[in-house]
Amino acid sequence: MKNGHFTHFSIVQRIPPGDRRLGKLYEARMEDGRKTTVTAITLAQDPSVRNRQIKELDNRMRLLTVLRHINVLRHFHVAYSGNYAPVRVPHYFIVTELCQGGTLEEAVRTVALDRDVCHRWSSQLLQGLCYLHQKRITHGDLRGANVFLTTRDIATCNLKISNIGQSSPRFDANAVGLGLSFEWNPQQNMLPFMSPEMRRHLTARSNISPWDWSHVGRKTDVWSFGCILIQILTGEPPRMRRLDQSSLDKGLEEKRLTKTISTGNAEFDGQPVVLNSWPEETKLILDRCLRRDSTNRPSSRQLTQMFFFI
Repeated sequence: MKNGHFTHFSIVQRIPPGDRRLGKLYEARMEDGRKTTVTAITLAQDPSVRNRQIKELDNRMRLLTVLRHINVLRHFHVAYSGNYAPVRVPHYFIVTELCQGGTLEEAVRTVALDRDVCHRWSSQLLQGLCYLHQKRITHGDLRGANVFLTTRDIATCNLKISNIGQSSPRFDANAVGLGLSFEWNPQQNMLPFMSPEMRRHLTARSNISPWDWSHVGRKTDVWSFGCILIQILTGEPPRMRRLDQSSLDKGLEEKRLTKTISTGNAEFDGQPVVLNSWPEETKLILDRCLRRDSTNRPSSRQLTQMFFFI
């Protein structure tokens, strides 16, 4: 590395971290002039641990770099700083396409979306999710903060699903003890998007390995998709329903829901609030996606057959 330049890319500027768990982000320029995003992951100094880290990351990237869908973030290639020049701290670099419109979470917080945009965004998300599920990939952390906008033009931008598989057993089974930041952390704005099976896992976490995700699958993503629909409609994450009332103060809600997960207290049933004033077709989709028993939820492919998405 010299003056921010690597064989394959040049660092342009740092990107604010936002709600991300995997490395530092930079805007970069490829040798052909194409703008990209580079994620820089710090590796261990110990050669044996570092080699295991690289192997785990290579396994992840081997799958991600072959994904090709307009609504899934494109992963171009990876690089390792040790391949180019001696550096004080070794890094693993992941090069992805650059999305300049921020996240869905940021967009809906600041702009009220009309029906056409809501329809287009939800359809794009569903198409991207279907593609991942066809590839037998469970996202595991689908929410507005993990969906990027290609541009800041709300009317014409495309949505890109990112951070794929960071909570998936397909990826995480071999990451224990490697010092890689792939942990599933309920404090990072994830609570409103958690399915009942994910909450049960956290409640029982003291009794089972935190890496045991065999019970979480593609129907978990369907629940999260329903929660993102609510986020698109309202501009904020879903509110959890209290057992004795339909809504509650948002700040109190998250504090108590965190306590519910850690103690098993059933004060909140974890069901997102669905307002009667919403369109019937929207309430029908949410009814399908937000069923507590995952076996009763439709697949992502079945959702595409509902009239709202046709």
